[in-house]
Parts: sequence; C-alpha cells; structure tokens
Amino acid sequence: RTYIAEVTEFPNPEPQLPENVVICDGEELVLSPVEGNVVAWSDQSQGQTLTVTAAGTYTVEVESNEGCPGEDETTVQVFAAPNLGALNDQEICEGTEYELVVPQDPSLLYLLNGDELPEEGIALTEDGFYLLNVLDPTSNCQASESFELNVTDKPELENQEDLLLCEGDIYEIPIVRSESHTYYLNGEENLELAINAPGIYEVIEENQCGVDSMSFEAFGAVCNCDWYIPNTFTPNGDFINEQLFFTAECNFRVFEWIIVNRWGDVVFRTEDPNEPWDGSDNGGEYFVPDGVYHWQVRGEVQLPKEVVGIEDSGHITVVR
Repeated sequence: RTYIAEVTEFPNPEPQLPENVVICDGEELVLSPVEGNVVAWSDQSQGQTLTVTAAGTYTVEVESNEGCPGEDETTVQVFAAPNLGALNDQEICEGTEYELVVPQDPSLLYLLNGDELPEEGIALTEDGFYLLNVLDPTSNCQASESFELNVTDKPELENQEDLLLCEGDIYEIPIVRSESHTYYLNGEENLELAINAPGIYEVIEENQCGVDSMSFEAFGAVCNCDWYIPNTFTPNGDFINEQLFFTAECNFRVFEWIIVNRWGDVVFRTEDPNEPWDGSDNGGEYFVPDGVYHWQVRGEVQLPKEVVGIEDSGHITVVR
C-alpha cells in the first residue's frame, strides 16, 4: 500500500528590528517587529512592542501564524543631551539692550530663534520670547531653553494745553496710564489724574526707566447763562425802580426782547440786552397804563465751549 502526502514549507518570519539605533537621553524608542507575533523580548515581556530608554542589545523572538519561529536583535545607544544652563526672563529699558552671551562648546551648534548664535553673543533690543537650541551634530541630540525679554518704555507725557474749566466740571487728564508707572499731580501720588478747580497743575510720570513731566493751567469759566427779568416795576417818577432791566451773566451773539400789551401790540422792542424799558410806548412820550404785560426773549449765547440758543417768555406788572 502506498501513501502520498503533500508538504507545504512556510518561511520563517523576519522581525527586521532597526539596526544600531541612536537615541538621546530622556527620549523613548518603541521597538516593534515587522513580521511575526512576539513570543518574548529580551526582558521576557510578550507585548507586540517594547519601549526602550536605556542603552543595550535588545532581542525579540517571534512566531508566524503557522508556528514558524524567527528572531532578531538590535543595539541601542543613548547619548546625553548637550548641557545648557537655565535662562532667566529679562527686563530692559527702551533704548538699551540685553547682551546674551552663552559659553559655547566648539563641537556644538547654537541657534537662537532658528539663527546661529555668534560665539561673542548677541545684543537684543526687541521684546518677545526667545528660544535657544543647542545641537550635537554627531548624535543629533539637542537641548533648549527659552526666556522672555520685556522692553519697558520710558515715560513720555504729551503736552496738555491750557483749558477752561466750568464750575462743577471734573476734567480727567488724558494720559494713557501703565500699571508699572507712578503718577503725581502737583507733587502727590494720584491714580485718577482728575481736576475740578482752576489752577496751575503739574503732572509727573516715572518708572524704573526715567521721569517725564508737563504742566498746564485750568481757567475757571462761566459755562451757563443765568439771566433775570423782574416781575414788577414802577415807572412813576420817584426815581425808584423806574426802569426794567434784563440782567444776564453771559454774552449774547443775537438778542431780541419784546414786550406787548394784552392786545398783542408791541410797546417795547430791543436787540441790545443792556437797554432797559422805561415804561413808555415804544420810546415815545406816552407811557403805558398799569397792568400786566407779556414779554418774550430770543437769542444766542456764546458760552466758553459752545453756542446756546435761548427762548423764554413771561409777564411783567407795571404799577404806577
């Protein structure tokens, strides 16, 4: 009796670990076979990957789905990163510079924000974040440190022109304030920088980079128009209260004052706020009788900061 068997030959798996791997101190290397299922690593672990942080020779035994064995090994070298001391944040005044000097190893490459750092150092004048990288061309290991450079402006006050200050007003001096600066108003530290009375004022601004000052004068001004017309007058020839005056504390650009009787007839009209009414009918020889008369005032007043229109009316009683 004859038996016939078919034999199939399966290839052994090839893990193909990387050869002669170089990593930097503090880095991790993850080893994983290209082919085969892991049976055991050199540390007897059986995961499909092995995380390596130390130098040494690492082996892996694998097996194919058909049970065929395979193995491989690799050597890992660990290089120390270049030594770079800590860099502290720096602060300089506007117009000065920070000299960055780093002791350099000729075998290493020093880069500041991507540009090669001169051996003699570099003068920095612009604020911002700076990154210093030190690269070992042999191992490609590198170290990095960063720092921030803050540039503080010198105090610089804009001149304040003299101004008119209305009664009751509060004027805030227009200064862009900085938390790192100290401000003085007439010799006293002042955070609000506001005034509410006429006078001569001096503002001082200072910080660690310098001092600046400016002065101005605030003049008191009448910024409203108070005026008055009596409600009675007696043009009877006794030289007491003989004329009706319009009294105002402001200057009129345009003015009209009209007084009419109860029938609407005009008995007095003027464009001069200083001209009084003597009780006559339009300045003639005839004087108006006792009674109540209606008046109306229209005009424009020039105030220190604006032109204001005025219109009002009322009644006046003539008593003889």
